[in-house]
Amino acid sequence: MKTLPFLLSAATVGLLALLPPAVEAQDPPPPLDCRAVQAIGTAMRDEILAELNAGLSDEPIEISRRKSIFVREVVDIRFEGCKLFAKAAVELERKVRRDADGYAFVTGNVVSMRLRPTRQVCLDRKPKVQRMEMSHTLNIGERVYTRVANKVYPPDRCFPAEG
Repeated sequence: MKTLPFLLSAATVGLLALLPPAVEAQDPPPPLDCRAVQAIGTAMRDEILAELNAGLSDEPIEISRRKSIFVREVVDIRFEGCKLFAKAAVELERKVRRDADGYAFVTGNVVSMRLRPTRQVCLDRKPKVQRMEMSHTLNIGERVYTRVANKVYPPDRCFPAEG
């Protein structure tokens, strides 16, 4: 009976030898130079702003049967190191009370910058609404804020950085 465990372990070693060799791990990408990100982002401000606005649609974000919020346009962006800040004009349409308008202030992090084959600046997966300023209304709610942020900065979005 002592030979059975030995045979099983020998068979296991024999099967492992038939497997292809393990792939070597690739080096992690180098850390971002946030000063370079800020310089490129500032230089490409108008192009990135145009890309953000081109990605917006007229489809509302449904809050309830009686309320919808529209992200009308991204009116301003700025870079502070690897952080991107945007100010977006929003409008809250209601069926019962009067409509409200204001701004959503959204932040996102630049997570990568590609130089080849084309230069691109890419954002992370979790943009956030820092705050909303709306006329005639109080707090709308975190779930709505997340949907607004994802509409302003679509997750995993990359922008051309040619100039």
